[in-house]
Amino acid sequence: MPYFGMGFGQTEIPKPQRRKSRLMKLRNFIDEKNMHFIKRIQKSSRCINQIGRSFYVIVIFVGIIPILFSITRCKNDRTNELPSISYNDTAYLKIQFRNITDSLRIRINSAISFPLAVFARQFVVCDDDIYDFEVILSKPEYVEIISGDRLQNYLIPGDTLKLIIDYNPDRSFADMAVFEGEGGMIYKYFKAKQQMADSLLNQIEHHLDHPQILEILDTQKKEREAYLKEMLTLSPGKTAPMFYLQDENGSFHRLIDYRGRYVYISFWATWCKPCIEQFVDENRLVETYRGGNIEFITICLDQKPDLWIEIINERQLKGVKLLCKGNWDKRLQTDYNIIQLPHHVLIDRDGLIMENNCKGPIEIVPVLSELR
Repeated sequence: MPYFGMGFGQTEIPKPQRRKSRLMKLRNFIDEKNMHFIKRIQKSSRCINQIGRSFYVIVIFVGIIPILFSITRCKNDRTNELPSISYNDTAYLKIQFRNITDSLRIRINSAISFPLAVFARQFVVCDDDIYDFEVILSKPEYVEIISGDRLQNYLIPGDTLKLIIDYNPDRSFADMAVFEGEGGMIYKYFKAKQQMADSLLNQIEHHLDHPQILEILDTQKKEREAYLKEMLTLSPGKTAPMFYLQDENGSFHRLIDYRGRYVYISFWATWCKPCIEQFVDENRLVETYRGGNIEFITICLDQKPDLWIEIINERQLKGVKLLCKGNWDKRLQTDYNIIQLPHHVLIDRDGLIMENNCKGPIEIVPVLSELR
């Protein structure tokens, strides 16, 4: 019997046989897909294994080769190793004086960046002696030793910087000095660089004797010096930056209130030990020039009123005592170009700068005596 749904010439397939045929086709299709999926997994696995082996080779090459290179380099350069630098440690400064036949006034300054602090010492040397100082540092810090000339070097945590001064009245302070220790290596390096630069300048000096070249260089030098002086210092003759600050009693003081008198300002902070140590000398100045034409003002730059009151009472600080509030500390540090503390300023009777960053309360005495 013809089956019109299948077309002419075809016979009808029984239902059980048709179901079995469909199941077989479905199974074959699934098997084909599974085999294809398995082949893809196997192929991916082979690729992963190859990549893994390559990765291990790269790791071994990158990791082992530098280690071998470092070992070889250390072995070959063992005699040229650089000094190791520790952190958060004590740095020691030892100054030894020899053959002293006159008095030497020494000043040591170091601005410690972290934590913010200032290390400063002043003393007079009259005999052969050794002076030891220690400073807690978190990293290498710049230090200068001043006695006419400035010797500049670095204090390194964990190291002792030794300075030997072999006194000779016919030589400069810098020529008397010899640094030892790891910091001595740094000093010798930069000194050698300076000597090299001086040597090169001497070699080409005869090429610069043309009048026009000398005029150009001289003009540029003067312009640069004037620019630096304008930018980095508060030049004499300029109007002293104003302030409006309170004293310990809450009364306000303005710089203009002191017109007609010389003013000696000492900037300090409650964390600055060298500043506080100078209060003894500050008090002597106030007593010496009491009733004269010089006013002594101390300005505390940090905003800790309780600690400020405690310190000025404990030290019995004399003169006008002012405290910065608000943004006055930042403003005055900028206006007076304050880089380190203590910082002193001398102002004339017209409110003009006589000298910014001038001498401390001991060295300033001869200058103030002339103004008396």
